[in-house]
Amino acid sequence: MRLYKSLLSRISILVWGICAVQTMLILSGVWPFSVESRLYHHGLEALTTAAIVVIAGAIWATFQNQTAHKEMIFSAKLLTYGVLFCAFGDIVNFNLLQHTYRYDPLIKHDYLIDSIYVFSVGYGLILWSGFSFLKQLSVSNLEVIGVVSAVSVVTLFSYLQMRLPGTGAYVSILAGFYALLVAQCTSVALLLLIKATKIKLTKRYYLPVIGLLLATLADALIGQFWLFGNQGQGYFPLIRTINWFVYISSSLLIIQLPWVYHLFITAQQRAECMQTETLTSD
Repeated sequence: MRLYKSLLSRISILVWGICAVQTMLILSGVWPFSVESRLYHHGLEALTTAAIVVIAGAIWATFQNQTAHKEMIFSAKLLTYGVLFCAFGDIVNFNLLQHTYRYDPLIKHDYLIDSIYVFSVGYGLILWSGFSFLKQLSVSNLEVIGVVSAVSVVTLFSYLQMRLPGTGAYVSILAGFYALLVAQCTSVALLLLIKATKIKLTKRYYLPVIGLLLATLADALIGQFWLFGNQGQGYFPLIRTINWFVYISSSLLIIQLPWVYHLFITAQQRAECMQTETLTSD
């Protein structure tokens, strides 16, 4: 399993590097995002998201073939389907038909609302995977309720601050719902950090934590600067480029969660074996 982990990690770094180079080329003006180049950028971005789905699927297949731990396999499966739905959401956000002002006269880039239908499923599955890991970490229901409630209140307040007065109900409700949903990635990350203060964990444990925090940041960037920013015009395409890099970084880190899950379960089993051996020797 170590060989597969090393190989897939290297591929993940390569995918991230390609995304970073694309981002730098756009921001530097060497290969700007324009009417003429946008389809080429979308093509590369589609390959990037497809690569993330393939990596997640390969991780799932690795666990299916090399471990009998059902919860671990199920977690990897949820993440695979989660990033798959997110990939469909990315295609919607490409806005290939160049739609604007479809649902609200105030919001130019309201096509972003369409992608919520698939992104919400994707992040719902990712959160399911995250909370299943928290269950294995023996995080209490009280801790979960406390953190989720606090994050939700802060998110709702922030959303009401960024939402433009006069925005229609359809856009407002869907955007608000999605903001609350993706904010729970921060809830999972905070709960993982709380657990990290109580037990000794490897540095790899923090990779999905960072990824989950970046997921919330990516959504906040969309809401603040793409959907509602610039009085509804959006700071486009600059914010699109920045958001894409944050989002891809987030996805590549989040799909590392099964490896962390495996490390934790393996360490737990090793500790139990050592304890059993100690009791037997006594």
